[in-house]
Amino acid sequence: MDSKKVELKKEIAYSEYARLKKLAKNGIIEMIKTAIDYKWQLEINYNDTEKRIINPHCYFYNSKNENLLSGFQVKGFSESGNISNAWKNFKIEKITDCKISTPIVEFTIEKTFNPNYKGYGNTNVIVTKEGMKATDNS
Repeated sequence: MDSKKVELKKEIAYSEYARLKKLAKNGIIEMIKTAIDYKWQLEINYNDTEKRIINPHCYFYNSKNENLLSGFQVKGFSESGNISNAWKNFKIEKITDCKISTPIVEFTIEKTFNPNYKGYGNTNVIVTKEGMKATDNS
């Protein structure tokens, strides 16, 4: 038997690629909402960089209609050099991978979290002691 590797390439239509990309992004959004609801720590890859460990607190649209995640980063890569224990906003479109940390780590809500922060926009999903809370203040 020949031990050569066989490389298979399959082309897909752009519409199928767009559909798969949208499904993946929707999966990331659902993972974020689940993590907020249960107060579970997330591991994300952002902008194709190394892993970041965050405690997700708010999923929202800002005034520019950008889809964002606000989280408290506790470990991992940071472009700013402020590696841990800092609030960061992440554009959903730049999150390339997302998963619940294993083993599962349940976080406590940061004392500096302000669920009424105007920057979170009118419609958001925030973490509460009871779990996730959706708001629509428009």
